[in-house]
Amino acid sequence: MNAMKKKVEAQKWKVGDVFTIEFAPEEYAYGRILLDIYNQRKKGLIDGHSYIDLGFTTIILVELYKPSSSDQPFDINKEEILVSSLFTDSANIELNNWKIVDNVKVVPEKIDFPEFLSLNGAFEGKFIKGEIAHVIEITHEEVEKMHFYSKSIAPNLISKFILHALGRFEELQDVPPAKMHLIDMKHQDLRFSEHRERILSLLPDEFKKPYFELSKEKGFDLSRFYE
Repeated sequence: MNAMKKKVEAQKWKVGDVFTIEFAPEEYAYGRILLDIYNQRKKGLIDGHSYIDLGFTTIILVELYKPSSSDQPFDINKEEILVSSLFTDSANIELNNWKIVDNVKVVPEKIDFPEFLSLNGAFEGKFIKGEIAHVIEITHEEVEKMHFYSKSIAPNLISKFILHALGRFEELQDVPPAKMHLIDMKHQDLRFSEHRERILSLLPDEFKKPYFELSKEKGFDLSRFYE
């Protein structure tokens, strides 16, 4: 008898796949894969200078939905979005920790992207959203104080993100206060921050347009990832 444990086969996935996340004992929320950055890089549609290439081979863009009954099938017309998009790693999908249960075609026109800041030279900052960046007049000190640099969320933190977003703080007692900012979207993405109005005031009015429309005007047609 072979005493060796059978190797778990990696779960295959593709854009549009819907998966379940057990964010608390026997409680589940749905997520959906919106963009496979690695494969688009392999196709040459994303290069190393792109703002959505975060430097990791397995980064994906996903959306998260509010919890629903585990015995109800996924219905995109009924599910309520909790976080419209965030970058994370596909490891939990490949390791079968997040189970794929459905696939719903992604509509590029509806995709939004997280919003970040970075430094730009000695006296400016840079607003980043998806493939778009725009230089703004802001001090380095203010950029560093806000601390919204481009990042992906570790897969093992997603369940805690969900609990925090749902306001179930009593279930986060194992998170040290000094680490709480790592699971609070208002510290990870400008879209959730009180600083957003300040940053938007420094941007041209065109940045009020939906992401798909604005990015297409700037030469980044999101549809090319879904052909």
